[in-house]
Amino acid sequence: MKDKYQNTTTIYERRLSFSVIVQSIFWLGILLGLESLYLLGSNAIFDSDISYFIIISILLFLLYIKSLAGNKLYWYLRPKISAAFYQNITNVVVIALLGILYFLLTTNKGDDLNLSLGNFGSITLMISLPIVFFLWLSLQKISKDSTLKVFKNDNLSKYLALEPYIYLIVVAIFGILYDFFPHDYATLVVTPIVIAVICVVLDIILNRFILSWTFLQVKHSKIEKMAVQNDTIFELNPYSFFHDIKNFLSEQTKPDKIHSLNILKSFSLIDKIDDIRELLLVEEDKELISHFNEIIKQLEKLKLEVERIENPYEFVEQSSNILLIKALARKQINDCDQNLLLKLLNDNRPSVAKAACIVAGHFNDINYISILINHLENPLTNIYAQFALKNIGEKVVKYLEIEFSKRKTNIFFVESCFDILSAIPNPSAHNLLFISLNEQDNSIVKIAAKKILNRYENTSEERRIYFSNLFDNLIINVLSNHFMIKEISKMNETFYILQRAFKDENKENVYLIKNLLKLYYDAHVVKEVFQLYDEETVESHLLACNLIDLLIANNINVANKIKALFSPSDSRVKEFILEEYPSFEIDKTYSNEEALIWHILNKDYDEVSNWTRASAINTLQYLHSDDIPFELAAEFLNANLLLKQTAAISIYKNIPEFYTIYLNRLTKKEAVSIDFIVRSNIEFNTFNTLRNDNLLLYNKIQFLSSIPYLKELTTNELNTFHNYFKTIVLEAGNHQISLKDESITGYWIVETGKPKFSHDGLEYNQYKRRDIIEINAFSSKHEEHVFFQIDQPVRFLIVEKIILLNLLQKSHKIIDQSLKEISDFSSNISFSNKSKIKVA
Repeated sequence: MKDKYQNTTTIYERRLSFSVIVQSIFWLGILLGLESLYLLGSNAIFDSDISYFIIISILLFLLYIKSLAGNKLYWYLRPKISAAFYQNITNVVVIALLGILYFLLTTNKGDDLNLSLGNFGSITLMISLPIVFFLWLSLQKISKDSTLKVFKNDNLSKYLALEPYIYLIVVAIFGILYDFFPHDYATLVVTPIVIAVICVVLDIILNRFILSWTFLQVKHSKIEKMAVQNDTIFELNPYSFFHDIKNFLSEQTKPDKIHSLNILKSFSLIDKIDDIRELLLVEEDKELISHFNEIIKQLEKLKLEVERIENPYEFVEQSSNILLIKALARKQINDCDQNLLLKLLNDNRPSVAKAACIVAGHFNDINYISILINHLENPLTNIYAQFALKNIGEKVVKYLEIEFSKRKTNIFFVESCFDILSAIPNPSAHNLLFISLNEQDNSIVKIAAKKILNRYENTSEERRIYFSNLFDNLIINVLSNHFMIKEISKMNETFYILQRAFKDENKENVYLIKNLLKLYYDAHVVKEVFQLYDEETVESHLLACNLIDLLIANNINVANKIKALFSPSDSRVKEFILEEYPSFEIDKTYSNEEALIWHILNKDYDEVSNWTRASAINTLQYLHSDDIPFELAAEFLNANLLLKQTAAISIYKNIPEFYTIYLNRLTKKEAVSIDFIVRSNIEFNTFNTLRNDNLLLYNKIQFLSSIPYLKELTTNELNTFHNYFKTIVLEAGNHQISLKDESITGYWIVETGKPKFSHDGLEYNQYKRRDIIEINAFSSKHEEHVFFQIDQPVRFLIVEKIILLNLLQKSHKIIDQSLKEISDFSSNISFSNKSKIKVA
């Protein structure tokens, strides 16, 4: 089957390669036929040598003009016509010109053909060749170049780059030979017209096959599949890992086995001791045998100590031995002490609550389900509660539906709720997702759509109806944002972030549009079309439009909407938008920069995301306005923390007298919190006063969005997930960090400063802004501490490894690559003086 698949692909490539060569021959025949007619007409007015040099000069001039004019003719015509007509528009012009020329030649036929044509006839014959050559340069050549984009052929690419010059050389040689031809009617008129007509007809037929072969080549080309990654199997599916430890460990590499064994220890898996013993019996590596023995010894000790506990309730309250408490939690898988597990789930120590969540996922108890759902609102336990609820399965659906109706204003909760529902392998569990596509909150709609589209490759007709409004809204949002981006680009450099916000919205919208189309049409072709979306070349645009016409041939309306995304500057797009959405303001002008900002802020909350709105508010503070309309107070009093903080900063900078008035309208706790972060960022913002709690949420999200290895997440997603990234500041000095504190293990991302980090306290690597440092208790050296040397205060954003890998999902391998690159380029600095600190 695989060989057949590859052979099919090769056949289409060969056909397309052959068709490009044949088309070159056809068009050479057309141009030579028209040159013959040109020379016939020009000889009636000019000397033959003069007419020869005139045509060569004209063609060279057209080649030069085309390079200056770019592809304006293409951009004007292609968005308005179908693929089939565009492919043959030059052929149609040739046929029309040949018809006119033949009429002139037959009606003016006399004894002397040159004299009987008259000046009008001669000029008509002369202008045909330049017209067709220019159309070939502007339209037909682009078609050939776009065909080459579906397969790689360096030789053909080189030929097509030289093709216009090859044609000119052949035309020049033909002009020299023309004087040696018989000067009779059959040779000068009939033969060139017949040759040109035959070539045109054959080219029209060939174009039909080229379109079909191009589509089939894209449709059947090989799809690269991502290799399954075993090194993060626990982080992505802990229940599957725990359930089948023997198989997972037997397939892993040595470093991965060590990592997995340490995970078993960290979760106190006393119920898996027998599985680990079986693996030990077949292990041959001495170092691994030592690790196996050590883990078995530690787990057996924990199991023995757990069995000796007489009063587990009292023990949980009084003990600080987290590993032992985790072992006590694992024991409840068999003991089923409901009250004890409830106590552990409600424990205020995150490490205990996380372990209890995993254990609770083995049961269908309603009490556990309710507490697990509550844990979804806590960033420290959220991912573990998700794992548990997914493992419980269908029974959680009705509870999540009830809680969603109560907590839908909490987007962080909504994201987790929908992620759980989408993971349950039962279509009835996804009903809420489809229903939520009709929610008023645009954020909820987009989250639901993403979960559905990630889950389904196709769906039933009765469920497709839920997507009808979403598709049109996404299209109009992309086009609307495109026009806003054009307006913003006219402003000063302070609008850069706002422009990025609109581009990021479009990135998210286009992603949804692409995946929506995959429900209806060939997924591979859709993928290829949208890979061309960000390419700005004319060849990419033509190939995308051709594929759209062929892919969505059954619905011209949908095809035109998709093509509008690829040609947003086309005049026809304006007509399309006004027909579909008469109230849309497409030509709105703005008297100044502030008017543009307020146009954005006056939009409904569903029309722009919170991040884009915050970016617009943030831009206000740089405009040095004498006054800011009172409407900004609505954002100051908004429950959304991002909008509240950003508005507070803007008001404080521009009209501080009103800042106090608005501040007094908040609760005392809110007022103190907002006032501190505003003043600490404006009045006392120095490097030496860096704190955990004075990082503006706007700056935090902006920083996260600038990190290369988080590029798969949109800014709006980071706005939802920012709670996972907690801040910590290390003051100047030498720091010893205990790895026993699970709350600080994971990925440390440098937000500001240049820390020096070491595993052993002897050799240090220096890191800079955006670098990532992995700090965990599973080092192969089994150190209990890591060390920092800080010259000036450094702020980090810390995220647990299991959380970040789940956020990135399929692109999680980029983290490993980033860690390697950072390690390769960091500098080694020797340092041995260490002092212990406590990290909250």
